[in-house]
Amino acid sequence: MQMRSSALGGVNRMTSYLSAESIKAALDALGISRALPALTDYLIFKRAVVIQAGDPDFDLPQEVRTGKKSEPFLTAVREMAAWRDDLEVAPEEGSPYLKPFGYDRDKTGRGYVSHRYWSNGPSDTVNSWQFREPGLIIRVAGKSPMTFTFPETTDPEALQRILLLGNAQIPLPRLIDCAVWWFRFADLDAKFGVSEPSDERLVDQFVADLGLNDVEIRTLFDRA
Repeated sequence: MQMRSSALGGVNRMTSYLSAESIKAALDALGISRALPALTDYLIFKRAVVIQAGDPDFDLPQEVRTGKKSEPFLTAVREMAAWRDDLEVAPEEGSPYLKPFGYDRDKTGRGYVSHRYWSNGPSDTVNSWQFREPGLIIRVAGKSPMTFTFPETTDPEALQRILLLGNAQIPLPRLIDCAVWWFRFADLDAKFGVSEPSDERLVDQFVADLGLNDVEIRTLFDRA
């Protein structure tokens, strides 16, 4: 994996980042992978659960509250989909978000979505699943803004039906490519304590940051 380094002005420390070439190669691979764009929405909810872990403000451990006042949700949207690292949590204009999975099949927007994505993107997508796949992520009744929770067990068949193309000849997204996208803005020295972490460390940290379980890893991703 290619890295790039820079000296931190006035400080005796180096910062190291994944190279633009590595990020582009990973993004291109995700763009033609078997994953549907909805996988981005699903992973935003997974990340929000990790961010808010232990917060007593949430009634259920797997509960995710959407909307502009939900910092875990807004942060997860930015971390997963922002295409620049100086993006405000809820920007007011432009198309600052990118859904990397399957973007090559999007001949109109090429994966880019508007500044309203945090508002009408993941929550609307997941809400539509209540009629098709009511067990994948469950809407909590009687709560506003829309609030969702994950079931106790993950259904691999539901994951396949709603998050993957049916054509098994198309490759699944590789975990290393997902990890490179995930750490696209990360100072690797600060995050890992080394300037060139191994692919395995990148993947393991991505899995931990997203709280992925074994069923999700086996069903949705290629570990190679």
